[in-house]
Amino acid sequence: MAPSSRKPKNMNIQDYSDKDWVNIQDKIAAFERFVNLNALVLGILQILSLSMPSTIWQSFSGWFRTLPSSGYPSEQIVRLTLQQSAPSILAESPPSLLLTKFLQAKESFRHQAIHRRTG
Repeated sequence: MAPSSRKPKNMNIQDYSDKDWVNIQDKIAAFERFVNLNALVLGILQILSLSMPSTIWQSFSGWFRTLPSSGYPSEQIVRLTLQQSAPSILAESPPSLLLTKFLQAKESFRHQAIHRRTG
């Protein structure tokens, strides 16, 4: 088949309604927040990896045939270790901490959803 002879439509902002333009701006803002938050989290994981490698490795419950020659855990290892340690970290946190309340509510909601499906 021959390639299409249709030219792509130019994306001029004047071609969109005000409502569409607001939606476009909202999506761009959401993309920017997503990218910025991911960059922040990646930076935090890297800082933890570089500043606390022995603590991370001691708490990591996985297994590797060989460890990295640098001795530093990857961002993925730090994330998994934090994820596995979250219940003990939260157990030691004050109950008035907003994050603790949020995660307890999320866990409660998850248990209710499981009981609705199985009940």
